[in-house]
Amino acid sequence: MFAFNPNANVSSARVGKCPIAVTVADNVLLRPQRLAEFGLGHRFVEDDSNLYPGVRARLPAEFSRPFRAWLTRTLHSTGMLEEGCHIHDDASFFSIVNKSRADLLPLQRIPHYDSTDPGVFAAIIYLFDRANSGTSFYRHRTTSYEKINGDNEGNYRAALNRNMKTLGPPAREYMNGSNALFERMHSVDSAFNRIVIYSGNVLHAADIDGSLFDSENNSQWRLTVSSLINSTCLPART
Repeated sequence: MFAFNPNANVSSARVGKCPIAVTVADNVLLRPQRLAEFGLGHRFVEDDSNLYPGVRARLPAEFSRPFRAWLTRTLHSTGMLEEGCHIHDDASFFSIVNKSRADLLPLQRIPHYDSTDPGVFAAIIYLFDRANSGTSFYRHRTTSYEKINGDNEGNYRAALNRNMKTLGPPAREYMNGSNALFERMHSVDSAFNRIVIYSGNVLHAADIDGSLFDSENNSQWRLTVSSLINSTCLPART
């Protein structure tokens, strides 16, 4: 159930002005339907420590070892991870979006970043069969920032606060394209058994259609495996 496909169809792109590296792979799991059924059988709960607009359930530890090994090989092949570096840790959750637009907090209505650490990656495995519900990457119009790091985080937060005072809070809706504050640069569409991997410091947002969680049929829900991934590198030889 946790087996990854060594022959997955892997592609990579450089998007934006930075540019941002994005890796996409199709047919990533050998038994994706089993993992989806396993995930839907869990008890999902809200995570008060996280701004995820839905519920989550932690994957078992047995998932991590094959996942990290597959990620290390794949990111080496696309150049997102240098030789001599490897994935050594992950926090992976089954995740389902279920928060209505009316209940979204202001920070849940705009793109976000997961970490300012360039050694942290994020990955999403789509375990639902529906298009136009993937992941998009954004540029903040005022600062032109696409990535947030230790050097520009303070300036980004200050500029965003000024935006909120000038333009008011963002509309009560999910981020689904460019608006007055952010420009959408690139999108990865959702497809069953597809993974998208990107740096955790990139401004990004899920593409959310409210009907994804209005259905009583759980096969229509936006079930994903959402992961934050830490990499480490061996010291250079002298």
